[in-house]
Amino acid sequence: SDGAGPARGSQEAATAGSSPGDPSFRASRFPVGGAASIPLRVYATVGVHPHDAKTIADDHGVNPARLAELRALADDPHCVSLGECGLDYDRMFSPMATQQHAFEAQVALAVELGRPLFVHLRERDADKGEPLGAVEHAAAIFSRHPALDPAKVCVHCFTGDSADLERLRKLGLAIGLTGYVGMAKRA
Repeated sequence: SDGAGPARGSQEAATAGSSPGDPSFRASRFPVGGAASIPLRVYATVGVHPHDAKTIADDHGVNPARLAELRALADDPHCVSLGECGLDYDRMFSPMATQQHAFEAQVALAVELGRPLFVHLRERDADKGEPLGAVEHAAAIFSRHPALDPAKVCVHCFTGDSADLERLRKLGLAIGLTGYVGMAKRA
């Protein structure tokens, strides 16, 4: 494939969903339902990225109406995973507590629906100060959900240090190292 679509001869494709409340969210509903009008089975991840956590939660908890909307999308048979969700303590487009509430709700939803979890986990960049505990907070959230199958969790955006990596590895999670790992400084 040239990256613009599914590989030649492929009959299935997956696409990452978007966040409820995001201006592009209506467009992100395209993959849910399998895009029955085209001769291709399309699957989606459904979740709220930590940058957009404020669209589903605040510092006091999760908005039940937004969570119900997310649940309805995630319950579609063409949804293959919850996410991209997690914690991003570098850019802080949503406050820390808000991110934690949104992430915990999505972990609970993944357990409830038996879906895998596609996790974004990013600590604050060293040039901005001391770490804020993204891995520690994520591990605490995971521990409050003992029915979560670690084999169904992929931390796809990991930027921590070797101690953080070992902590996540001991939990049995799959760890993805993005292109970020090879950059001297991310713009």
